[in-house]
Amino acid sequence: MRDLVSETETAVTASPSDKRFPKTNWDGSEVLHNEGSNVRTIFLTSIKHGGVQRICEDCGVLLDWSSDGQNLALMGRRDTLFLNILSKESGTLLKHSKYQLAHASFSPDRRWIAFVVRNGLARTSVMASRLNGMTAQPENEWIAVSDAETWHDKVEWAPNGNLLYFMSDQDGFRCIWAQRLDPSAKKPLGPASPVYHFHEARRSLATLPLGPVEICVAADRLIFNLGERTGNIWITDLQGYRDSR
Repeated sequence: MRDLVSETETAVTASPSDKRFPKTNWDGSEVLHNEGSNVRTIFLTSIKHGGVQRICEDCGVLLDWSSDGQNLALMGRRDTLFLNILSKESGTLLKHSKYQLAHASFSPDRRWIAFVVRNGLARTSVMASRLNGMTAQPENEWIAVSDAETWHDKVEWAPNGNLLYFMSDQDGFRCIWAQRLDPSAKKPLGPASPVYHFHEARRSLATLPLGPVEICVAADRLIFNLGERTGNIWITDLQGYRDSR
């Protein structure tokens, strides 16, 4: 964990097993992550008090943690699951009749969830659904947020709940885009706008495997991992080599 003000770094975990998909709660005092041979078991680490707690075993890939610290959104085999870490209640949150669901994110007020529907190998859609507790709307009432028939992923809400950030290749490159939403109905307001383009070979979102790529949205910044490629051309004197022959 890195403190962005003091720039100090703290090791959250120490065990040798693989860990992925960390999520902090809203005050940064606790961290959830996937761990284990199949990377589907979830552990909670308390930064403030210390100690590690197993939340669930073989339960799914961690996608998001609600702002009240109670509910998790998990990626199942084809659907999106939920788990209440206090009551241990769990179930299906979202399920499409035909397509697989991928990344999902709770709105800051916990009344909505945004998610990705995989319509094909290279085509996905960003959708949103109102939540009643951990019950989403039926599929025919989902709101289509993205309009471009292309690839989108890693959708995240702005802190005010009226903007969605996501990755998309709608301009031929993997870039970060944003879609403004109606504050009450969460329907798109106008077309999506580019937030940052990565139209170069050196720094690109496309050079990383898609699974580990994430976007984290704060009040005044976006944080994301990015691939960077560099290269050098060298020259050497071959005189000694020629003489030795």
